[in-house]
Amino acid sequence: LIEWHLSTKTPITERSQIVLKKGITRPSWLLKKEQIKMIKKLGEGAFGEVYCGEYKDANDHVHLAAIKTMHDNASRRARFSFLKEARIMRKFDHPNIVRIFGVVADEAPLLILMELCEEYEMIY
Repeated sequence: LIEWHLSTKTPITERSQIVLKKGITRPSWLLKKEQIKMIKKLGEGAFGEVYCGEYKDANDHVHLAAIKTMHDNASRRARFSFLKEARIMRKFDHPNIVRIFGVVADEAPLLILMELCEEYEMIY
C-alpha cells in the first residue's frame, strides 16, 4: 500500500490531501510470520518453546533456524526481556557466536529466529 501511494502520488486520504514523499522501509531483522515454517519442537526455554524450522529471507533463500517462542500469557516484563535479548544478539557478528536472523514482533507469539546449531557444533 505504501509503495502504491509513493508511485502514484495519490493522497493518503481525500480529506487530508497528504501525499507520501518517501516511505520507511522495514528493517531486514523485522520478519513476517509468513517467512517462517516451524518443523519440529526441540525443547523449552525460559520464555517458551524452541523449534527447528525454516526461514525464507528477502531473496527467497531458505535457512534452517532455531525459533524461540514467547508464551502467550507472558508478563510485560518477560516480553521486554525477550526482545531485549534479540536487540543484544543483533549487535554480535562473530563466527563463534550464534547469529540472529531476526524477530517476529507484530503478532503473537513473539519469535526470535537464530542460526540452528547441530550438537557437535556447540562443543567446539
